[in-house]
Order: sequence, then C-alpha cells, then structure tokens
Amino acid sequence: MDYEYAVDPQAIATSWDRFQNIISRFGFENGRLISDYPQRKWSDKVRQAAEKNKLGEYEWKKICDGLDKARRESKIRRFGRDPKRFNDNLKWLRNAINEHEDNSRFGAIITYGANCKNENICSAEKFLEDDLGRKRQIESSVDSLVAAFHIFLRFGRRIEIIDPYFRIDRKVTDSNSRELIHRSLKIVNDFNKHRDPNNCCYTIRIHYKDQDGMPTISHIRDNIQGYTNLVPKGMSLEIFRWRRREKCPVEFHGRHLLTDKGGLFYDPGFTPRGGNEKYPLIHWSGCEARDRLKGFALDDSGHELVEDGLGIRAGGETRRIDS
Repeated sequence: MDYEYAVDPQAIATSWDRFQNIISRFGFENGRLISDYPQRKWSDKVRQAAEKNKLGEYEWKKICDGLDKARRESKIRRFGRDPKRFNDNLKWLRNAINEHEDNSRFGAIITYGANCKNENICSAEKFLEDDLGRKRQIESSVDSLVAAFHIFLRFGRRIEIIDPYFRIDRKVTDSNSRELIHRSLKIVNDFNKHRDPNNCCYTIRIHYKDQDGMPTISHIRDNIQGYTNLVPKGMSLEIFRWRRREKCPVEFHGRHLLTDKGGLFYDPGFTPRGGNEKYPLIHWSGCEARDRLKGFALDDSGHELVEDGLGIRAGGETRRIDS
C-alpha cells in the first residue's frame, strides 16, 4: 500500500526535533501512515532507540508523549503484518527489507542515512527535504481513484461520497462509476475490521444534488436492480438526493470522499474519465471531514433531503430509506 510507511525507530529517535518533524508528515490528512512494525512493538522500539541515543530525560519524555499523541491521532496503525515474521536477531532495517520483498510491500522504508539503490528505501533526511504537502495530482481513472480512496476505505467507520453530479444508473455512461463503487465496497468488505460480518449494514453513502439532468431516487431504483454484482455480499450502498439550503454553512459544489478519519477533495469529481491528464487531490483531516459531513446529516440540520434515500444490497435488492 503506498500509504503504509515503515519508519526505522533509530531514524526517528535521534532527537525530539527529528521525531516531531517526521511524525508531522504522517496522518490521514497527509495520505500516509506509519506502520506499527513490528506489530504492537514499534513504539517500544522507538523508546528503546531514544535511550540508546542517550537523549536527555526531557527529550526522552517528549518523545514518549509524542508517541502516545500520534497513536491517538491515528498516525500509527496496525496493518495486520504477522509479528512472527520479525526476526529479533536481525536489525530492524533488514527485517523491513525482507518483509517488503517477501510479503506485502511498504509504500516506503524510512531509515537513517540510507545509501541504497533500492528506490523504496529513503533516508530520513531526504524524506524531510521532499515536498510532502497535502496536495498531489492523480489521473481521473478507476485505478487511481480506488488507490486514493484505499486508506480511508480500510480504516474509516463512516464513508460517504459527496458529488453533485455522481450517478451509477445509466448502462454505458456510468459503467466506470459502478466499477469504482464496486471496488470500493469490496475493499471495505475485505479490510475494514469495524464491519460486523453478521449484519448487512456496513455501507458507503452517495450524496448527489437535485438539479436538471439528475435522476430521481425512484428512477435510480428502477434502473439499478439489473446490476446484481454491484454490491458485494455483506455490504450495502445508500444513495441520497439533496437540495441546497442557502443558509447551510457547508457548501455543496465540491466533490469529496469523507470519513470519520479524514477525506479527499477532487475537483473533477468521482466519475472516472480515463486519459492521462492529472488533477489535484487534496487531503482533509478527520476534523475537516467531519465538519463537511454535517451538511448531509439525516437530522434536517444541513441541506434539504428531497426524498427518501435508496439502499442497495447484494443481488440488486433495493429498499427505500425513511428520512
């Protein structure tokens, strides 16, 4: 996963300033997370490295507090890597390289003073020098959008797409949109540990705008039932049609993927266009994403819900959602 970074405990624990500078580059708002590698033990190894580097008590305490804060802010996450594969008789870097080559690859391995031809291994110095702002550019393709969504689909509890013009009901025109939704639902189904496998209620929600050229919910229901493979078993998709309220502080023009962990803004929208042209992708923090979600709450506190929503389950089964 290009958002899962392995960070050498020795590289991050040379000083409080180094620790703070590196940690600040991670988080859902930056599109990259630190892998808890080895699983459940990475923070301990950072503390041990700080001790070996003979930092003063003040700096060591700051790093310990910083680790706790980073975990609370979800900058450090577990990715299900088997801790039994970590060999305590080898150095951390050698373990990370073996894991990267033999099992699931890291987005990058950040280490201390790296001088290696492996393009996936980066020195902490170069990592800090690079432009790692919140904006990058991606193609408007199914593959690129799914890759950008992945970090939020894997860890988010509430997952919602805000796109005034997004639709999936037309047979030919919306085939890429249906593929995007199908693959997104499958990622949630495969990876999201918060989903209850015994309850078909985990869902992605789509919010679109009531305007000329956009279908009613009834029209979508009548046309979507033929797509029996759209929603994987154990998942559901919900669609809502909204009318903009002038006094609502949350705008309704932008195209967003929003979750409780953070989100994305992508101006071209989430209807994959294909082609090689790239467009800016901006990451939101969890707080920013939750603020934008307030405009689409079903409690009548945001924009106006035009009609009851639509729920779609595996096999094309549909139901209306009372507002």
